[in-house]
Amino acid sequence: MKKILTLLLVLQVSLLAYTSLKTLKFESGISIYGQIGYVDVILKRNFDDKTYMMKATATSIGMVKFLTNDRIDIFTSEGKIIDGVYRPSVFTKETRKSDSVKIKTYRFDYEEETVFKTVTEIKNENVSDFDVSTMKYIDTIKTSRKSSTSEVPLYQNDYLSLYLNMKKGNLRLGEVFYVDKKDKDSLIYKNKDLVEVQKNHGDDIYNVAIKHDENSLFFNKLESIGVSFYGDSYIEKVSEDTQI
Repeated sequence: MKKILTLLLVLQVSLLAYTSLKTLKFESGISIYGQIGYVDVILKRNFDDKTYMMKATATSIGMVKFLTNDRIDIFTSEGKIIDGVYRPSVFTKETRKSDSVKIKTYRFDYEEETVFKTVTEIKNENVSDFDVSTMKYIDTIKTSRKSSTSEVPLYQNDYLSLYLNMKKGNLRLGEVFYVDKKDKDSLIYKNKDLVEVQKNHGDDIYNVAIKHDENSLFFNKLESIGVSFYGDSYIEKVSEDTQI
């Protein structure tokens, strides 16, 4: 019996040792307004089969929530950890509003050196029809859905994996390419604490200053300097929990 209990204990510890789950909450804001929302992050890593899943959910509060139609953005990256490099296989960006949902899914094919991009749009429209029998207008919701698939160039990162690889020292200095980046935008990795963002190659250029947490894969704070006339924006860590 003692041998069986010892084997079960060893098995339990060995299984737990190969999986980690991090949950984090960040506060987002703009200097002139203060807090405008939250970003919730989940990072799950299985060191046995060398896979990861990272999910970031951005929600707004107050006036921003009202002005953006209750917008919620959900980013999900899934893939392999190869020699310490986070290599995505599927990346999803989902934008939810009170009357619509838009989902972009990128599937990486490294053998064919391409990415298959699928865009699905769902819209809900309030329709009012006059019912002769009751002599009243009846409101209903009409849902429309359309989807399309295309091929886009293969880049080694998505919106989430690029930060994990930057933290791990896997990114080279200079311009960084990733799926879902707009053609006229650019992201330049200057050093471990600074990134330059250029939108539409115009005058809208700002720097992102990173305050890393040396005890975590994530940062304590990001500050976007010069992002808009409303003031600098920021994302600051509120809490972090790790389960092994």
